[in-house]
Amino acid sequence: MEWLEAAIAFSVIMMIFSTMVAVLVENFFHRLWRFRQSGLQLLIQSLYQDAIQPRLKGHLSTTALDKASFAKHVTIIRYLPFAQSSYRLINVIFSLIRAPINSKYHSSYTSLEFIERFAETQVGRDLLLEAKNRESDYLDKFLDDIVAKFEDYGEITSQYFAKRAQYLSVIFSIILAVCLNISAIELFKTFLIDKTIRQQVIAQGDKAACVMQQQLVAQNQAVNNGKKSTNKNNIDTNCTFNISGPEHEANDKSKATSEGEKSLNELVKKLHSSSIPIGEKWPSSDIKEFIFRLIQVLFTGLLIGLGGPFWFDTFRKLSALTNITRQFQSATQKAKEVTATKDEKNISAKVVFLRAIKARELDEPV
Repeated sequence: MEWLEAAIAFSVIMMIFSTMVAVLVENFFHRLWRFRQSGLQLLIQSLYQDAIQPRLKGHLSTTALDKASFAKHVTIIRYLPFAQSSYRLINVIFSLIRAPINSKYHSSYTSLEFIERFAETQVGRDLLLEAKNRESDYLDKFLDDIVAKFEDYGEITSQYFAKRAQYLSVIFSIILAVCLNISAIELFKTFLIDKTIRQQVIAQGDKAACVMQQQLVAQNQAVNNGKKSTNKNNIDTNCTFNISGPEHEANDKSKATSEGEKSLNELVKKLHSSSIPIGEKWPSSDIKEFIFRLIQVLFTGLLIGLGGPFWFDTFRKLSALTNITRQFQSATQKAKEVTATKDEKNISAKVVFLRAIKARELDEPV
């Protein structure tokens, strides 16, 4: 049972580290460098170059936009409240605040939203004029093909984002493991030996699982480029893991996100205050010991780089196995107690019987 609990504690700590890495990747790359906005623009540029411009090449007006301008025109956010302010100082302040976080361009579209924006461009108006000179179903065929290609390109882009996020996660995981000097071997040894630390980490498993679930929901919505998810692909945001703590429920998305961030902050603080071997000094006296430690840390970085979903799934399976094991042990213990009780009853009856026989012998005449 100690090995199983140690494995659960290890999966919880790996899940926490993976969540930290995912937050770093999301904030420093996808948001700060606006990869998703640029990815959507590249998608629309490719769609314009491959499917729209060749078919309308001889029918585009002189005011038609090139592919880069077309993509920016289609993806630009129409209304920015502070941009309408008459106070220049306010505009400057809000622009400085917005620049590192948000962009003036959209990062995701559904196919129908793209068609709506496409119709508002000069290219869309040229298409309508061309459709009047063609057969009646020309516009339907054109738009159906554009929608199909937009969804295909979106699927390819989603796969590219997922692969790039995995590569970045591995790199950031190794950097995190090196900076904090994390050794998976030392962690597992600590959880196996120290029951108190093991129980403390397992007690945080529910919160870590909730944070991980909320993160999976956010990633699922962001990577799909605005496509409507089916019920089959949706992840439940209600966190109810009955392993070693209270149930944590989050029905409202904004509430779930804020509670998830608070839970993650609490978990990080508890990691710093606990006796988990993290952030120790690197060995400097022995070069062999340093190399061996470095190999452990790099291996730990690769384990963290497996990602939150992997450790989240591992945590759930190990937790379910723990519940089964506990139920089996409880049933076995009850069976032993019943058997022991029966044996006691049998022994007591035998003792009483023999005593009665001996007492009877004393009354009999010699």
